[in-house]
Amino acid sequence: MTNHKSHSPDQWERIAEGLFNGIYHLIKIFYAGIGEFFRFIQTKYFEFILVTVPTCTLLTFTQWDLKLIFNFFPNRFGLGIIHLIRGGSNPTHFLHLFIAEFAILCFILGLKVMRNKNKWNNFFETISLKNGLGGYPTLLKTSSLNEFQKCFIFESNGIGLERFQTKKSSLESMIKLEIETISHGSDPGIIKIITNSKKLPFFLNYESAKERLDLSQGEFILGDSKQGLKKANLTKLPHLLIAGTTGGGKSVFFKQTLLGLLTSSKNIEMNLIDLKGGLEFTDFKNFPNVSIFKSITLAANLLQKIESEMMKRFNYLEKTHRKEIVPERDQMSRIIIAVDEASILYANMDKYSDDYEDSIVARNLTDKIAKLGRAAAIHLILATQKVSKETISTSIQENISARMCFQMNTLPGSLALLGDKRAIDLPAIAGRGIWSHGHDSFEVQVPFVNERTIRASIPISNLEPVKVQNQPSNKSKLQDILSIGGDNE
Repeated sequence: MTNHKSHSPDQWERIAEGLFNGIYHLIKIFYAGIGEFFRFIQTKYFEFILVTVPTCTLLTFTQWDLKLIFNFFPNRFGLGIIHLIRGGSNPTHFLHLFIAEFAILCFILGLKVMRNKNKWNNFFETISLKNGLGGYPTLLKTSSLNEFQKCFIFESNGIGLERFQTKKSSLESMIKLEIETISHGSDPGIIKIITNSKKLPFFLNYESAKERLDLSQGEFILGDSKQGLKKANLTKLPHLLIAGTTGGGKSVFFKQTLLGLLTSSKNIEMNLIDLKGGLEFTDFKNFPNVSIFKSITLAANLLQKIESEMMKRFNYLEKTHRKEIVPERDQMSRIIIAVDEASILYANMDKYSDDYEDSIVARNLTDKIAKLGRAAAIHLILATQKVSKETISTSIQENISARMCFQMNTLPGSLALLGDKRAIDLPAIAGRGIWSHGHDSFEVQVPFVNERTIRASIPISNLEPVKVQNQPSNKSKLQDILSIGGDNE
């Protein structure tokens, strides 16, 4: 008795379903591959032509492809395939080869796309980054912006930007790169993630950095960031707050900022308040346009004189129908007030202290200058170990938007300066800080400057005396009235 094995209807359904799924996935692979091909061809067009055309031409004339097919299939089936590819003429043979190479490339690219898609989907499933229907973001494009930066473009599929940002650490572990920014792309449904593989240096020399940067009027060096060397313009800030624990790089950055401003600006007067006996600024004492003040009383007197000068400049602007002082045009100096250890000057004091009244005067005048000084070309640079409402009033803080923050030991200190905890996460590297101004915020290695460089930079022959308003003196009016309190040795 012969046993006949037959397929049941269920088996035929499974076979049909498997065949259908196979064809469906093959179509998906080719569809994805064609899309990727057109993205590929935008940047690799010449490479594609240089490889494909010579290959097809060589095979057309040598017929190596036909010989290879006949070696594998030396029968009617092989002859049928050869006849189909050959097509009766060399141009037809060339066209068929070109189509075949195109199909193979699309299949390979499609496999790559589907593999990446599955990898991302599995990852998004792991970190629960999916929409209410269980859908995941779709990777649309990956591109290199430069030697260090890569850009990933995703279709969000209903997943908000905030959810991507909360998953930043997990995303970094997936792509094994530090994420620089996560933002919307061309429309709210597109998410753009930019990564950066550049490693910041552990040390940056001031002279080396200055050679690579062209400092213009009012500019100073910030340092080396993942986007390259950075500089800032004090006239655009217009005030600056520097903070960080001892040994983090605060004092070095303070000094190089002052040096950068002194060497990049012609019409500038710098008033340095150092309540540690002038020791921090001793290297600047021989600059002709620098005055040093060593006590709270002298600092309060200085701020009174500058406030008076500010009001005179406002009167000048009103008479001349101008909106702000331009030193080169108005023949007035740009005035800088730089305070080291600002918390000593502005902190709340015991009312029985000898400096109590002077401290209140200094705090109120600084607040006024912070609010109004920009139009009068008067700028504040304050340095302190920590920032709080007890050390520097909230009103002053709110009017100083530019901050350079070095490592902080406490979360409140980081929050007060940056609004987040990045300052306590900084590595213990001297000179490693975070620059923040408006929407611009990044980690930076600031340049180191030594005493020799500062002293060698005194531009005696290059100094151009300036006049406040129409005063004929070689010194500005402000320097004359401050000469009784300043130590301008």
